[in-house]
Amino acid sequence: MNYIFLDTNVFYGSNARVQNYFVPPFSYLSMLSAYGFCKLILPEVSKIEEKAHIKKKVSEFTKTIKVLPFQSIDEYRGLLNEKNLRDKFFELYEKFIESTNAILIPMNDLNIDASEMVNLRYNQAAPFSSKKDNEFQDILIVTSLVEFFKEHCQDQFIVISNDKGLKEYLKSKYDNDNISYYDMLEDYTASMLSVLQEKNSDVIQKFTNAIYEGQK
Repeated sequence: MNYIFLDTNVFYGSNARVQNYFVPPFSYLSMLSAYGFCKLILPEVSKIEEKAHIKKKVSEFTKTIKVLPFQSIDEYRGLLNEKNLRDKFFELYEKFIESTNAILIPMNDLNIDASEMVNLRYNQAAPFSSKKDNEFQDILIVTSLVEFFKEHCQDQFIVISNDKGLKEYLKSKYDNDNISYYDMLEDYTASMLSVLQEKNSDVIQKFTNAIYEGQK
């Protein structure tokens, strides 16, 4: 099995916006998962982090936008209310997670070395740096991933992140040859679809049809 980890920065990217989880490349990942080509692994810390980002962006949005052009439509009435809008995006995020058959990695049993964590922080060693001195969540994420990797050592892992500190720290903890890195989700889905197109043209057509139907 190919297991995929999406770092939180993959969801909001450089625009730091709330992500539409049901357009490419995210829809491609959902379809690849549905056909058994890969499965998402989700550290609990990452899920908490993404929901915190959604909450922040929704709050900023509702403070700056007073009227929505579609507020007159019954289905969208009341969405400008911060709680309603936040809950709607939480619901969309949960649907995306479900669509990828994600495996949640809980953090209650993580084996964390507090001494190492503090030393890394004050030595500004990865995942910390002079510009990113509050990356404690990255240590929890990497610890979650490494424990999962070791339990599934016969499988392949894909890490999608543009965070150099996180990737450097992960490589220091797990440097096996069954792991690949991509900066963007588009890079992975494009390579997978290219391979599949050569061998499974009927599957690609199903992807295309499903995405087309979803956009109607």
